[in-house]
Amino acid sequence: MCTPMAAVAVGGSLLQAQAAKKQARGQAAYNHQLSIARNENYQRQVDYQYELAEWQEDNYNKAAESIHTSATGQYATVLEQVGLVRDKTLDNIATAARAASKGRSYVLAAASESGTQGNSIALAQQQYELQEARYTHNAFTNLETSLKQAQRNLLGIQAQSQSRLNAAMPAPMAPIDPAQPTQQVSAPSMLPYMLQGASGALGAMAQQNQLEATQALNT
Repeated sequence: MCTPMAAVAVGGSLLQAQAAKKQARGQAAYNHQLSIARNENYQRQVDYQYELAEWQEDNYNKAAESIHTSATGQYATVLEQVGLVRDKTLDNIATAARAASKGRSYVLAAASESGTQGNSIALAQQQYELQEARYTHNAFTNLETSLKQAQRNLLGIQAQSQSRLNAAMPAPMAPIDPAQPTQQVSAPSMLPYMLQGASGALGAMAQQNQLEATQALNT
């Protein structure tokens, strides 16, 4: 026979079991929503980094194209200046050569009219040849100096362009932390609550039997 106290003990255990199940279901639902939120947040970070990487790559390509165009224009300017200096130098050397040739011809003509002969004619011609040689040597020396300066300018343009490219290079992105897994919630076992209810019922029944026995002895 189940006593009221035993029924209360069993009923209490059943209520505790139902509460534990409800709590487990609530925790599982919360963990499920948390897992979804974490995964969505992780995906948003991945998408953002992907879009950011595309934007950075596009900006870098634009910067690289601009730097290349600028450098190409500067190279062309330097090389054009070199060409102008070279052409002017060669023209001046040609002019000096014509002047020297004209001078030597004048010496021969003057010597022929005056009847001059011997070393004096050769010495007079050598003066024009010496002037031509000196001018040619100085002209080529100046041209060589201009070419060396142009080479330094080209190297400077290259170094400046490389520095600008390095500055335009985007910094590495920080790694994205993966979504943390949520703890799995296991359904609570009914056995402990059944044992607790059974133990409480047995205790209540034993207490009831003892009470009835005591009452029987007193009557």
